[in-house]
Amino acid sequence: MAWPTDRLGAVIVDAAIVLTPIVSLLSSPLERVVMEGVILGAQEVALAGRLAQVVLALVTLFLYQTLFWKVFGATLGQLFFGLRVVNYHSRPSLSLAQSALRSAVWIGQWVFLFGFPFLTTFSHQFRRTWHDRLADTQVVSLRSRAAGSPGIQESLIINGIFAGAIYIGVLIISYHLLAALHSFKYGQNWERHLTFSVESCGPVEKARGHWPIEESGLEMAMALYAAGLVEESCLEPELDLSRFDRTFTGLDYLALAFVHAESSERSNSYLRAVCDEEESSYACAMSEWIRSSAGPLEDSQMSRSRRSLASVIDRGRGSLLEAPIYFDLWKLRHLIKKEDYPSALFLISSLKHVPSLMPFLRAQEVRVLWGMGERRRARDLSEILFPFLGLEQSLELSAWMCFEEMSFSCSHRDSDSCFWARGKLAEAKGPRLAEEVRSLLWLRENECHHGVSENQRPRWLSQDGGKSSLRQEAKQVSSAFELKRSQKKADVAAELFLTMAQDVDLSPTWRSEAWRHWLEMLSSAERLADPVSYWRSMNMGRDRVRLGQVIMHRALELEQWDLASEFGKELLPMLSEEELFRGKMMVVSWNLGQRESAFSWLETLRSEERGPASHVREPLFAFDSPKLNEQFVRARSQLLRQGLSEDVSP
Repeated sequence: MAWPTDRLGAVIVDAAIVLTPIVSLLSSPLERVVMEGVILGAQEVALAGRLAQVVLALVTLFLYQTLFWKVFGATLGQLFFGLRVVNYHSRPSLSLAQSALRSAVWIGQWVFLFGFPFLTTFSHQFRRTWHDRLADTQVVSLRSRAAGSPGIQESLIINGIFAGAIYIGVLIISYHLLAALHSFKYGQNWERHLTFSVESCGPVEKARGHWPIEESGLEMAMALYAAGLVEESCLEPELDLSRFDRTFTGLDYLALAFVHAESSERSNSYLRAVCDEEESSYACAMSEWIRSSAGPLEDSQMSRSRRSLASVIDRGRGSLLEAPIYFDLWKLRHLIKKEDYPSALFLISSLKHVPSLMPFLRAQEVRVLWGMGERRRARDLSEILFPFLGLEQSLELSAWMCFEEMSFSCSHRDSDSCFWARGKLAEAKGPRLAEEVRSLLWLRENECHHGVSENQRPRWLSQDGGKSSLRQEAKQVSSAFELKRSQKKADVAAELFLTMAQDVDLSPTWRSEAWRHWLEMLSSAERLADPVSYWRSMNMGRDRVRLGQVIMHRALELEQWDLASEFGKELLPMLSEEELFRGKMMVVSWNLGQRESAFSWLETLRSEERGPASHVREPLFAFDSPKLNEQFVRARSQLLRQGLSEDVSP
């Protein structure tokens, strides 16, 4: 019988000296394919090439062993150590079938069982391994001192190693099966529990080095996901890593709800599981907020502890101490959505100690400053910020600002934000804008190019899906707008806009859009009461500001000076930095006989003039309405003449 050490030495000689050069030579063309795939970023090509190399190596090994055992009764490594593979019963040379079977089993036990069955050479009476017994073969030594049967102690040690390995294997398999069965309760894909991928998400690993507080990888991944810096796929590796350290927690189920967000049923089951697992936790509070985001957070079915935690998100600056960063980021999004800008600005300042989140926080600061009426600061910050943001973030912010700018006047369609939005959208491949932003921006571009032929209109939004990708509400507005252009069907368009404006099921954004178009078609001041009444019922926010601008604009055109003055005072805190608004306030004050007030507004405009004060006949800017332009020029000229002759000071 052959010594186990000689057999192991033969394996090493065959692998390292004989097969490695042969396999390297045969697989060199495939290595080039793999390198090309890596360099060009074609991961599928690289993976296919690497898989082909593995298959080639296994086929080469199989043919090498089969042919050498059939012809010579040993491989080159076995010949070096004086070993022979013989038929166990009759001791003649092996048949081709025996050689092939022995080679296949030998490869299988090393590939799938890491060579563990080789240890049976230390415990079997005739030192036969699994492939020897299945192929009915025996390895013998030609040396004078052959190996004998293993002793009792040797057999006991090897059998103990086998027993321990089997026990550990059973524990690992049982753990994953129990985890899979536990997640079956919430509809989780059990196959994910039977995998052993433990690679951390790249951005999370990068952020770990300068994360300001001690948090788990999953908490950091949740924070980066809340900031829009990673995709849902980044949460899965962190979930895989966390399950090796502990059982499932509420945070794990919350992360799974985001991973499976495309399936509302599965996502909701995970959200319910969060509070079932940990009732008094931030994860539970956040899950309750998400589940009831369409309405108030407080639910009569919620316990006091869950209700107190969930209400933290809905409050302004009040918060629990040491909240996880992901919780604060989702709270920030919620505050901006509620348009609670002072509280949002306070929260942004408290999160600026996290360097990885600065691009997201700065972008949110632009939105907050814009909402607070500090539009000049918002524009200045965005101009600095745009070059340093990633494609997704830059496109999202610039498109949002472009819409806000064009909502005030079509003359702003050449602003820096619109310039950046066009440029970034040209870089993007496929639809990138959020559906509502894309729909609103498409409508505004369409309106601002009213009267321009179809082939001369800008195409920069067409590559992001065009009209076919718009929201249903946008399609309705667009259809009514086309009817509005036809004088014969203007009444039908007005009815459609009015129906949409009065539809309580629509969001305030789309109702305001419908009112705006309806107001533009309004010819009588008597019917201003309906949109004014709706405007007064709205909560303070950007939608209310946008609709207020339209009502004020229309009141000026219809010469309803008192109503325009009332709206101007309401909108003053939000729009005082806008030249067009100050120009309208000057027109209103002039027509109400408030000469000193009108001159004060004129002085704010004159301080930004680039030409000499004597050029009084041309406005600094153009309103969207020719009638307003005429009123502005007339009031401005008279105020300047009166001010120069009578030395009127504001």
